[in-house]
Amino acid sequence: MNQLDTMPTGPGTSFEKDSGITLAFLAIAFPWLYFFVRRKFVPGLACLVLQCMLVGWLPASVWAMKHLINARWEKKKQLLIDAVESSRRWNLYTC
Repeated sequence: MNQLDTMPTGPGTSFEKDSGITLAFLAIAFPWLYFFVRRKFVPGLACLVLQCMLVGWLPASVWAMKHLINARWEKKKQLLIDAVESSRRWNLYTC
C-alpha cells in the first residue's frame, strides 16, 4: 500500500478511496450522479440535462471521465508538493 492509498483528503474522496472503478462506472453510465457524489452540483445538473437528450450522453460521459482523471492527478500533485515542502522544513531544522 502506497501513500496515495492512505492519504486522507477532502469531501467526497471516501467514496473514491473505496473503489476507483465504481467512480469510473458512474462517470461513464451516470455522469450527473458522478458529479453529485463529488459535490459538484452545477455540472451535475448540466450533465443531467445532457443525458436526458440521448445525443448529449456521450459528451456528458467524456466530461465526467475528464474530471475524474484530473481529480486524481491533482491529488497526486498535491501529495508531491506536500512531500517537497515537508522535506524543505526538515532540512531547515537540521542545518
